[in-house]
Amino acid sequence: MIVSSSRVRVGSTGFHGENLFVELRDRIARSAQLPGLPQGWTAESAVYSAHGEGFSGDFMVADLTHNGRHLEVALVDVSGKGREAGTRSLLLSGALGALLGSLPPSAFLNAANSYLVRQGWEEGFATAVHVDVNLDTGEFSVGNAGHPAPVRYSVGTGTWEILEGGRGPVLGIMQGVTFARTRGTLTMGDALMIYSDGIIESRGHDLTEGTDRMLGAASGAMIRHGDSITDAVVSSARSGEADDRAVFVITRR
Repeated sequence: MIVSSSRVRVGSTGFHGENLFVELRDRIARSAQLPGLPQGWTAESAVYSAHGEGFSGDFMVADLTHNGRHLEVALVDVSGKGREAGTRSLLLSGALGALLGSLPPSAFLNAANSYLVRQGWEEGFATAVHVDVNLDTGEFSVGNAGHPAPVRYSVGTGTWEILEGGRGPVLGIMQGVTFARTRGTLTMGDALMIYSDGIIESRGHDLTEGTDRMLGAASGAMIRHGDSITDAVVSSARSGEADDRAVFVITRR
């Protein structure tokens, strides 16, 4: 009776309801797949849900834009965790994926914020970070909407630098807000990394400690060459499986 009631609520018969959820989960995963990059660039990403749930409040969309000369990536953290945030993640991933390349990078977060405000969700806020990388020159810009600050690796110093500038308010709270962008250039051997708060936050620990752990893991992976930076960073997360975790890294070789 419980199963039948659930299927009536979904509006499906038989096992089509379960198939629908599988399709929605897979669609979110496909939107996060990274496109092939030109020679001289490598990128990797990882998205893990809390407690191994099929749905995550963290999601990522990526695409080549400007006739394949730019890579744009948006990493979003929707309010809530796991399954409770899954439906909002699905709706937003489709909408934000359509925005990539459809308007200038400087307008991406503004459009995302307007869309989210119009939804009128009771728990409709989200944090997001949007990256635009020129694959010809290495120039990049980052817009931040209440998200943890991106970090840049400099091969010259062998260290990661926190890019604190350009942070705006979270998405979905009010119309008319603006989002400044942080700009820079990746030279040979440099890298840029964005991540969700599940990587650095955990109960009973300071954010600075979580950030230091993340940067230490990322530095070790850079030094060892060939090791997965995303795997190292996710493994270092203090929250473990208690929170959604997502990370994206692009490196110029």
